[in-house]
Amino acid sequence: RDRDRDRDRDRDRDRERDRDRNRDRDRDRERDRERAKENAAKREQSKKNDDSKPSIQFAPKAQNPLLAGEIDLVAQSKKKADPVSIEEKLQELKKSKEDSAKPVFLTKEQRQKLALERLENEREEQKKKAEEASRQRQKMMEQLRRDRDRDGREREREREGEREREK
Repeated sequence: RDRDRDRDRDRDRDRERDRDRNRDRDRDRERDRERAKENAAKREQSKKNDDSKPSIQFAPKAQNPLLAGEIDLVAQSKKKADPVSIEEKLQELKKSKEDSAKPVFLTKEQRQKLALERLENEREEQKKKAEEASRQRQKMMEQLRRDRDRDGREREREREGEREREK
């Protein structure tokens, strides 16, 4: 009898815990859905604001050394002497934003070229560090030699002084 009661109590407790967990999960899911909706609304609002207020942003593509041949907005604006209409400027900005959003895929040759340039730069840096270290070592050795020579001369003077005192 006692065992049966204990089992029943345990089952009831387990059921309550499960219900509580399920409620918590449901609440969390609902909160997540609400947050997702709010974030989507904020993103939409910010997109609308971005479209209404264009700003000049330079795309990473323009900074890529392999794509240096592409014309950027600054170079175009400097070349033109006549005033640019607002519509044209907006179109250029929109196009540059679209281009900057697209990923830049490099060919195998381009990746190899960049890797070689990085390796070359690293080697040059290591070479400079090694040269600097050897210069410092040379300076230190020269200083030690000077100190040793100076100490030797001082010892000789001291010995001569002692010899003269003995006489």
